[in-house]
Amino acid sequence: DLRMSYNKMKAICVKNKMYRSSKLSLYSEQKLKKFNLTIGKVYDIQEQQEFAPKILPQKCIVIDDFGKNIHAPFDFFKPIEQYRDEQIKEILK
Repeated sequence: DLRMSYNKMKAICVKNKMYRSSKLSLYSEQKLKKFNLTIGKVYDIQEQQEFAPKILPQKCIVIDDFGKNIHAPFDFFKPIEQYRDEQIKEILK
């Protein structure tokens, strides 16, 4: 079986925009790419196997707000437990 095993989890969206440099531009312009994801919303994400961990950012598969399967950067999300722990620490400061 050649299918890779993916790690599925519920995670909270903490980011939905990223700058991408244009491959066609001589001056490597930075373009803002916005994903159809809502910050603060819980999504079921599927972690992808890292292809080139040293060069490419880790990605995950998620169903966006329009019901489309998309690939988004893994750092757009935080596992619910981690997010909750960070919120508690912030409150206790």
